[in-house]
Amino acid sequence: MGLCPEITSFEIYTEAYTKQLDNALVESIRFANSAPGPEEVLIFHRLIFRNIHPWAGTFRAAGEVVHFDGGQMGADANRITPAIEHVQKVMLERLQTAATPQQKALAIAGYLGALRMIHPFRDGNTRTAVVILEGQVTALFGEKERPALTELDFKHLLQDAYRGHLGALANRILVREELLPIPETESETERTRPFLDPDMETVWFQQRENILRQQQGDGVS
Repeated sequence: MGLCPEITSFEIYTEAYTKQLDNALVESIRFANSAPGPEEVLIFHRLIFRNIHPWAGTFRAAGEVVHFDGGQMGADANRITPAIEHVQKVMLERLQTAATPQQKALAIAGYLGALRMIHPFRDGNTRTAVVILEGQVTALFGEKERPALTELDFKHLLQDAYRGHLGALANRILVREELLPIPETESETERTRPFLDPDMETVWFQQRENILRQQQGDGVS
């Protein structure tokens, strides 16, 4: 994944990463934000990985493809910023009508699930989501002492969330806040599609199909 010259051993990596992750969590609480946009997401990634990875605090570049969760592909690099902007917009809209802690927790789960589906970084997406979550719960439920997130099976919960099954992640958030969980019958929701809007998705799909047809035509000749 590429390391800075100063990282010459696993011990040095662990020490630097642990310290910087703790600092990033503190900053996330300090500047609590329920719906971070692209700039904030970049800042948190940089806080965690600066002087560890040379690409800390930068989204994937054109041509950099990531696969995760058994083959899921992240968003195209040129779509990362507008995709996160769209997810931020959807989050803010949901919060305007979120009247209960349970609805707020579902909104957080939808945001984080969509962010995982975008997978904006070459590495460190889950750890960045953990930091973002800390700021979101602080913004929506207040600043207080909370149990550490390390015990969460966070990747599994995020995987469920971007597939539309928000209840598990939302309920882990609610239990941590000592609030009532969401009934299973109310935990399913339409997932946040982190790719601009439906019309743009249709155009992109049509262009892709045209390119594939042209390539197949060229292959025949």
